[in-house]
Amino acid sequence: MKQYNEAVYRGELVNGKRHGLGVMQYRKARVYEGQWQGDTRSGRGMERYSNGNRYEGEFLNGKPHGKGIYTWANGEVYEGEWAFGLKEGQGIWKGIFGDSYIGEWRQSKATGYGVHQWKNGDRYEGEWLNCLKHGQGTDIFANGDSFTGVYVNGKPEGQGQYKWKNGSIYIGEFKNGLKHGKGKWKKNFSTQSCNMYEGAYENDKKNGIGLFTWESGNFYKGCYRDDERHGYGEMYWKDGSCYKGEWVKGIQNGVGRMEFPDGRVKEGLFENNTFKGPQLETPELRNLKAQELLLNGTIPNHATSEGSNQLNRIRITKSRAGSHPRQIMADTGKIQLPPNTLKPTASPEPSSEKKPSPQYPMPEQ
Repeated sequence: MKQYNEAVYRGELVNGKRHGLGVMQYRKARVYEGQWQGDTRSGRGMERYSNGNRYEGEFLNGKPHGKGIYTWANGEVYEGEWAFGLKEGQGIWKGIFGDSYIGEWRQSKATGYGVHQWKNGDRYEGEWLNCLKHGQGTDIFANGDSFTGVYVNGKPEGQGQYKWKNGSIYIGEFKNGLKHGKGKWKKNFSTQSCNMYEGAYENDKKNGIGLFTWESGNFYKGCYRDDERHGYGEMYWKDGSCYKGEWVKGIQNGVGRMEFPDGRVKEGLFENNTFKGPQLETPELRNLKAQELLLNGTIPNHATSEGSNQLNRIRITKSRAGSHPRQIMADTGKIQLPPNTLKPTASPEPSSEKKPSPQYPMPEQ
């Protein structure tokens, strides 16, 4: 036995130092029982801390090192590899709310490839960095939706694919968790003939130039603002009618040209989808023709949407097992939760994408 200021040791001694099997009883209910080498905890052992946490496994120079199980007083458990007191390598973590994680750890943080399962059924498989989703990964949500793509600091960033339970799909660019950049939305990923949009997005909405095709065969190509046709655009109906001109919040407003299947043409001012009267050759009409040329240089023909191969699935290369969304420090037992991955909440088919009347109303005389 050896007496210390704050503890008592009972066990084997070599040259006055703790060596072999022994029990160290500290004040405040802290206890270590196991192997000692050179007066330090080294080898197999069990330590119960004064805060109620417990570690059982391999030690080196007084710290968890090798394989071991750490149990928190609140019921959380980590079982896996350690290096110098930190979680390092492969490990399994189980929380108190039914969630769990298996994967890689670096310096007690989720870094590498890992799988996290939440109590509500959500599941993430992919890469992590410092306890945040970072790199290639897949989210499978309990409601049937899924996302596959690149994450940066916990949110989709760059190329990705989001599938809704109802069959809709978006493939394209993301920024800060939102659709942003070039992308393609399709109402039903397994059907060729359905509503679809291909073009520019900004902050989760159609913004910029795009091509929208309805299941009926009607299509619109032109400018969008906040999910609505706005600016110059061309609307083509299956019966051969065509409107080329200005739009405001999804309605024909401004200078435009309406062409009918029988050859009639109405060119001039439109208000609220109604032709108000012709205009002489004006800068507005000349500008209209210039915009038509510019648009058709950007979107040459309607075959762009039907012949597109952008709906090819994104392939993911998975490494081994990975990292976990919680940061759990063995020395303090503190837990740090990262922000949740942002799920797209907007309807996959905004109201502006509803099929319009296939017959353009007869213009006022």
